Amino acid sequence: MRKVEVIWADACFEEAHIPLSGAESLTPLIRRNVGYVVCDDAEKITIIFGVIENIWKGNSAGDITLCIPKGMIKEIKELK
Repeated sequence: MRKVEVIWADACFEEAHIPLSGAESLTPLIRRNVGYVVCDDAEKITIIFGVIENIWKGNSAGDITLCIPKGMIKEIKELK
């Protein structure tokens, strides 16, 4: 499996009651996630953070899965 670092813009939210001027200053959060690619198509990239071997009678499973829409991705770096 390919190992990558995905740099992407995530939504930012504020739970507290803040003035509109404060809301206007919110910006997307730039995130970096590293994982193994299980899907990479025109719409999204899906990575897993690890693999659990033989969890179901010989079948392996992904350990924490993250699906990122391509429109939110700034860069994908291939890792060794």
